[in-house]
Parts: sequence; structure tokens; C-alpha cells
Amino acid sequence: MVMSRSLMAAGGAFTLKITASVVNPNFRSLAVAAGWRPSRKLIVDITAPLINTLNLGTVAYPRGIRLNISAGTRIGGVKNSGDALTTGIAVEINNLGTISGGGGKGGWGETTYVDRAGVSDRMYGTGGGGGDGQGFNDASSLSVVPATGGGAGTYVKQSGPVVGGTTAPSAQGGNGGGGGAWGVAGSAGQAGSVGGDYYAAGVSQAAISGTAPGNAVNGNSKVTWIAMGTRLGGLIN
Repeated sequence: MVMSRSLMAAGGAFTLKITASVVNPNFRSLAVAAGWRPSRKLIVDITAPLINTLNLGTVAYPRGIRLNISAGTRIGGVKNSGDALTTGIAVEINNLGTISGGGGKGGWGETTYVDRAGVSDRMYGTGGGGGDGQGFNDASSLSVVPATGGGAGTYVKQSGPVVGGTTAPSAQGGNGGGGGAWGVAGSAGQAGSVGGDYYAAGVSQAAISGTAPGNAVNGNSKVTWIAMGTRLGGLIN
């Protein structure tokens, strides 16, 4: 069992307590199993340290639902732009904790090329891959992984210069961009470079921008905020 729960009557409402870290809990199913009836408002008290993604769905609660998120709780998204909280229904949120989208992924670095004596001997300095953003490792994990740096671009050098040249041509791929922290976009990949005496040189693949972070809340127009707390990432309606 990954969650403990207890229930109580409070002003005619039904209270569900989430005390242990869990992946995408289904509050409706948990409350029904514990005796909640749709004739009562559902209050969810969340004191668990971690909630990996929360989706409240699109089926409304007849008497409404309220989330009380404690100061020690993080509701977060999966790394590389995962949304933290999604709702298609009206919900009251009293947030004293943190709601954070997964950090964006870093962009690829620039890939350059050089030719010593025409396309037949073209060599590429390949751009490095982008780093991962911060967030839960995957959709079923409670393991939070940090943002990582981008990969290094590769360096290549021809065996000799063009006729009449003195320095062998070379190409350096750009480094990949680093992943973003909670709610932060990934960094763009870096430019590459070429050097030496060459027949031709250029860019084969431009550097790529990092991706946007995941949303803190997807469905913000449905939320009545009693307290906003800390929200990292987008708020979209």
C-alpha cells in the first residue's frame, strides 16, 4: 500500500487524507471505496511529500471538491515537460506547498562540417544531445531526478589541408543545452565551429532550442485559488 487514508465528517463534507507519496491518485475511487457519497462535498487533505502527476479528470463532483496541499508537499510532473496538475472540472485549491511542471529538455548542439577536397571527403562535427529536465523519472516513479547537462559535441580533423594550405581542416560540434530545473525551460544547444584550411565548410544542422517546461496547472480557468503557494511552470486554461 503506497498511501494511508482516513476520513471524517467536517461541516457536512467528507475528508480524504493522503499521507504517503503516490503516483497520480484517483481521489474519486479512493473516496468511494471509503464511503464517500456524491451528496457530500469532497475535501482532500494532502500531506504526502510527493505526488507524481495529478489529473482530476472531467467528471464533476456534484457538491464540489477542495484540495488542501500542505507546505511539505510537492505535486510535480515527469521530467522533460510533464504537467503537474490537470483538471477539466471545477476545483478549489488551498496550496501551501509546491506545484511544479517538469523541467524542459535541452536542445541539440549545432552540427558543422568541413571538406578538404570536395564533398567526397566531408566530415562532420556532430552536435551533442540535450540534457534532461528535472522531474519524476517516469510516469510510474516516485524518484525525482535532477536536471542534467547537455552532451559534448564531437570534434573531427582531416588528415591534411587543402593544396596550398598549412593547417588541416577541423569541425567541432556544439554542445547540447542543459535541461531545466522544475518549471524552467531547457537551454538551447550551442553553436559549433570550424577551423584550419579547407575547401568548404558550413552548418549541417543548426542548434535547437530547448523545450518549454511542463505546466504547473493545465486547466487553470477551472481553479478557484484559496492560496496559490508556489507554482513553477505554465498556467494554462
